[in-house]
Parts: sequence; structure tokens; C-alpha cells
Amino acid sequence: MTRPTSFRLSDDLVERLDAEAAASGTSVSALVASVLDEGLKTRRFPGIVYSDGPTGRRAGLLGGPEVWEVVRRSGSTQRSPTRSMLASRQTRLPPGAPGS
Repeated sequence: MTRPTSFRLSDDLVERLDAEAAASGTSVSALVASVLDEGLKTRRFPGIVYSDGPTGRRAGLLGGPEVWEVVRRSGSTQRSPTRSMLASRQTRLPPGAPGS
């Protein structure tokens, strides 16, 4: 469910929102919702960044793989210390960390 919400934004910020929405082919409302959603997730999970990919916006580790890659490796390394160590090197997460 969505609801109308009002914010006071500077003229400069509104102009930048308009330009970014036009460049990405989306509405200002959709852009604001996306930026706020990603911003709140980033505050909650430091080290996660978002970038454009072939299928849209994707979450990834800062300077590392995308989150889906870490999750995939997590499932394949749970029973193998050797695989866990290799995944740790590839993701730059310490062994035993979630996803390593």
C-alpha cells in the first residue's frame, strides 16, 4: 500500500531529482522511493552498496561480490572447511562470517 507524503526539498535537490528521473526513464516518485529504500537499507547494513546491473539495481558488498553471490556460496560451503576458506578469500570476509 502507498500513501501520499509531502516533503520540503530545496530547488536544487528537486532539479537534480527531475534530471535523474528523466535520465533513468522513471518518475520522480519512483526514484525517490528507490533512493530512500536503498538509503535506509544502507544505514541498517553498512558495507552494502547498490549498483545498476543487467536486471536492475543490485545489492553488493562494498568492493566485493554481489549479495546473491555470497548467498549462493554460503549454501555450498556450509559442510566444507576447504570451500569455506576459498569463499572467504573470494568475498574478503573472515572465515565463518555469514556468506563466507
